[in-house]
Amino acid sequence: MENVTIKELAARAGVSGTTVSLVFQGNSRVSESTRKKVLRIARQMNYVPNLAARQLRGGKSRIKTIGLLVNNLINPFYALMVHSAEKAALRHGYEILIADTQWNSEKELTELKNMIQFRVEGVAACIWGMSKQSLDLIHRFPSPFVMMDTVPEVYSGSYVINDVPAAARLATEHLIEAGCERIVFFNSDKRTAGFSGFRLLAETFKDTLRDHNKTFDEKMICHAGLDIDAGRNAMAEIVKQVPDMDGLLCASTLCAMGAMETATRLGIKIGRDLAVVGIDDLDICALDCISLTAIRQPFEQLTQIAIDTLIGSIEERRSLDVQVSLKPELVVRNSTNRS
Repeated sequence: MENVTIKELAARAGVSGTTVSLVFQGNSRVSESTRKKVLRIARQMNYVPNLAARQLRGGKSRIKTIGLLVNNLINPFYALMVHSAEKAALRHGYEILIADTQWNSEKELTELKNMIQFRVEGVAACIWGMSKQSLDLIHRFPSPFVMMDTVPEVYSGSYVINDVPAAARLATEHLIEAGCERIVFFNSDKRTAGFSGFRLLAETFKDTLRDHNKTFDEKMICHAGLDIDAGRNAMAEIVKQVPDMDGLLCASTLCAMGAMETATRLGIKIGRDLAVVGIDDLDICALDCISLTAIRQPFEQLTQIAIDTLIGSIEERRSLDVQVSLKPELVVRNSTNRS
């Protein structure tokens, strides 16, 4: 469905197109009653102002731009995705408008609206959850859209993603092969654990344990979080609840590092007493003082495919039709060495 035009909004509101423009510019020449009426009908029609056209009318040249939505720019994984996306876009002469949703569905919707207002040529989104309002907005957005990293269950469009279930299975089976009997999973916190990607991690973790006839109960999944402090705090608590744990899978390598620090402080030897695996193989994992076994996901390849395909669709004026899932790789280091 096409975006609502200013002409259509003006007709519904019974005012001129100029009046609608003045309302969205905050012009004081429009009466308060008219302003409220126009804004109310605009909300009903899901009208989004065209800020790019306003810039052109103001004498500013249009820059070819695509939008990029990510969950959390502070997280090194997403920072790497952004860096890779910028490089890929620049090769095609495009700039990137970056927005951080901060794992917040309301902010996600706001940032999507902002991108539509600026009439970006297309959007790539690296987010693990998506609200119905955001999806409705995407369906009305006439430009190409592609998901990166993971796909919400309710989304059926184009994507280039990591194979999340394969990552969880690969990590869990490695811990089992290392001889672990009581394996715990540190997932994201409770606020975000319902997102499809984190739910897939948890479900595959449980299924893999059961497939290998390993003990499982719900307390072996901890809603920890994704940063270092989350790992520290979760480890301090889980040793009280599962004192015989000998394996740990973390949804992020930062969380794994925090958990390893606390375990070491408690006298638990990493590897021999507790084997640890983290998802997302950051460079720091390879340091000798950390040596964390990790699931490496091909973020650079993923980002390049997504951005190249997105821009190709824009330049060739064709519909975007790509659905690619990339396999992870297990990188074994000392944190799972049981000797």
